[in-house]
Amino acid sequence: MMREVVERWMKHQTEWPDLLLLDGGKTHLDMITKMIDKSQFSGKFAVAALAKREETIYRVDRDPLILDRRGEY
Repeated sequence: MMREVVERWMKHQTEWPDLLLLDGGKTHLDMITKMIDKSQFSGKFAVAALAKREETIYRVDRDPLILDRRGEY
């Protein structure tokens, strides 16, 4: 489902964000990144995913960023 939503979103974009933040974890990030890399939109914007229960941000080719519930990291 997320794949279809992102595909539709990309088809209608005329301006690109600096960051596409996904609601999901590493699995969603990997799936969407592979899809974007195979498309004409590769490299147009950064992609990251936020795993809410874990309070972790997953980024492409970087270590996960674990957020502290107090607002520190």
